[in-house]
Amino acid sequence: TGRARFADASTLSVDGRRIAFGRAVIATGASARLPSIFGLDPQSVLTTETVWSLDRMPERLLVIGGGPVGCELAQAMARLGSRVTLVQRAARLLLAGEVADLSADAAVVRLPGGGTERIGFDRVLAATGRAPRTAGLGLALAGVETDADGAVVTDAQLRTSHPFIWAAGDVTSLPKFTHTASANGEIAATNAVTGSALEVDPVLARVTYTSPEVASVGSLSATATLDHGALDRAIVDGQTAGFTSLAIDGAGIVRGATIVGPRAGETLGELALAVRLGLTTEQLARTTHAYPGYGYAVRKLALADVRARAPR
Repeated sequence: TGRARFADASTLSVDGRRIAFGRAVIATGASARLPSIFGLDPQSVLTTETVWSLDRMPERLLVIGGGPVGCELAQAMARLGSRVTLVQRAARLLLAGEVADLSADAAVVRLPGGGTERIGFDRVLAATGRAPRTAGLGLALAGVETDADGAVVTDAQLRTSHPFIWAAGDVTSLPKFTHTASANGEIAATNAVTGSALEVDPVLARVTYTSPEVASVGSLSATATLDHGALDRAIVDGQTAGFTSLAIDGAGIVRGATIVGPRAGETLGELALAVRLGLTTEQLARTTHAYPGYGYAVRKLALADVRARAPR
């Protein structure tokens, strides 16, 4: 246990103790990235790592960052009683990586450049991304390349530019999700230990755990959408403010999906598998889905697509 850095391409130094290795996996993760804002005291800013240590609820909380984590924490803190203001510095309002419809109904307050608009707050929570923990590791001495952001560069097998060093998790330039870090950690460790050639799954399932949940996979160019006002389970639950959409190509193959609604992440599993295996809407439509359920929207959309393609 101690502070580690590579001494050369086959030696690690841990507080001065040299440890030779034949193969290595870098999994040092990432730390919260603070925004560069004049007058902001970095020591007083809450992050995704320190917000859990709060022992009292801020009456007024300013959340900087409208991505998945910013939206999740902003909503959670608001439900716990804090008066939350969420600020996103971007052309679009929230969840910029998802379909535009998700933020189309949100109220927008645009602060004019150089204006004097003021927002009162008691605490600030920064949800502005994560920076890979590579500083001081001596990666250059080991021949391990990093990108402009300092993240370790890997191939599909998570091998770095060093033939016997792999990397996984938030320290890499791959998407920073708990489930991808877990899956990729297994791949990197297996490849390093056994010499296997497992590759990273190119299909990325994403879920934002707000209410309603937002889940997506693959292409966001929806070609078929079912509003949950027409989904029996959503009607019974009184949770009709959502939708399920599929991106379907000319051959009827499912290329992507977006779901907004309760437990959307659970419904997404079937669609992530469909995208990964290149399943068609006919295959989905012929699969018996439990009724009533939110997943039944998938069958309804698939069946409608099959019928639309049938010869007339």
